[in-house]
Amino acid sequence: MSRQTYRRFASAILPLVAVVLLGAPAGVRAQGGGESCPALVQGALESLESSCADTGRNEACYGHFRVNAVLRSDAIFEQPADKVAVEVLESLTAYGIPEALDAWGIALLRIQADLPDALPGQNVTLLLMGDTSVINQGELAGGPVSEPCQVRAASGANLRSGPGTGYNRVGGASAGDALAVTGQNAAGDWLQLATDFGEAWIAAQLVTNESCDFAAVPAVEPGQTPESPGFAPMQAFTFSTGLGETACAEAPADSLVIRSPAGTTVHLRANGVDIALSSAAVLTARPAGPMTVSVLEGAARVTAQETSVTVLPGFRTTIAMSTDLLPVGPPTAPEPYTAAGLAPLAGIPADAAGGKPLPVPEAGTITQWDVTSTILGGNGTWADTGSQVLTLRLSLVEAADGESLFYRSCVLHRSGEGVYSGSCEWDHEGEHVMAEYTMTFTSPGAFTMDWTLHQGNITQDFLDEGVLAE
Repeated sequence: MSRQTYRRFASAILPLVAVVLLGAPAGVRAQGGGESCPALVQGALESLESSCADTGRNEACYGHFRVNAVLRSDAIFEQPADKVAVEVLESLTAYGIPEALDAWGIALLRIQADLPDALPGQNVTLLLMGDTSVINQGELAGGPVSEPCQVRAASGANLRSGPGTGYNRVGGASAGDALAVTGQNAAGDWLQLATDFGEAWIAAQLVTNESCDFAAVPAVEPGQTPESPGFAPMQAFTFSTGLGETACAEAPADSLVIRSPAGTTVHLRANGVDIALSSAAVLTARPAGPMTVSVLEGAARVTAQETSVTVLPGFRTTIAMSTDLLPVGPPTAPEPYTAAGLAPLAGIPADAAGGKPLPVPEAGTITQWDVTSTILGGNGTWADTGSQVLTLRLSLVEAADGESLFYRSCVLHRSGEGVYSGSCEWDHEGEHVMAEYTMTFTSPGAFTMDWTLHQGNITQDFLDEGVLAE
């Protein structure tokens, strides 16, 4: 394996592996004795690294015994390092740990989904761990997936959750910002956008066109994912997890882990639930039981039964499933997950390229805050001082011990009476980014937070002012 190939694998897969290992206690023996569960899991992950680093776009790789595939061709997929084209996969099943402790199924897929052809080195990664089964609902030869076209904000503008000023404000755009258009309303006077925080809408009169043929932009409803001429292979799928028994209660949970490339939003359909994913999430599902979407990094916009929720890092939403794995209810309001709720996923990676996991505090309380965020100054070129004011509704999780908070995807620790501080780091479009936060509660229902964002040679100061939402 070349160093360059290994580096590509490490940047895309090892962050997922690090998350899998969280909560796997070392040296614990399984019920039947023999090799310890952590040793088996570690060996399986090492097999995945050595077998699947060179997996290409729209390929599936056999990572560790035991995996079974139903194929639409006579290709061979029987042992670690075997690879097949995703389009010939009818279904793929990884198996859990048996009493003999001699197997733990892992399979890896790299798919294009709706990523543009212009980004051949970027893929969506799906990792099947343990007792997990996936059925391909994409087209056998679905043809090219339609790409978002681009417009630019003509001036400062609000971004909303739907096509109209009556919808909630979810963000803002500054003059000149490039915006990716994925749809429009029936009247054509509002445009649906793909953003880092999920779906958003902007009034068409507030943009200048760069590459859009609006006659070809599909008409969609709020929360609806525009469909290409058929989903690409494995862009739509039916899946289930944890149906069989495992001989090792200490092993990571049976699950499907999905990562999109940094700085992109991809659209998937899992069990009839539409997911717009920016970064990484873990999915689980059982027939006539719950399907969960737990976000590790970035954000996910989850839509079912004409209801959409945005899920942030450290939170998850649940959708009730029918016996044939279709949604029978809307996604629930996001709630924090902790070690008690999702043992192997008790932390989130600090950045898209790997690093120390960022712990999510054990939730004592979760509250909603109306926040006004203003640019104060610095040497940044994003906007002039005071010219961009965003009004957001953000979640704040207070740890049960009162010593830490989870806010803006970062953990802040108490540094004084009513004062919390912390910093977070990540990579964005090839540049290192660091944010430093100091939050001060001026009353039980109000806070101010000074924070600074460093990206490359740019430093920008901000002020958040929050009041407890009614």
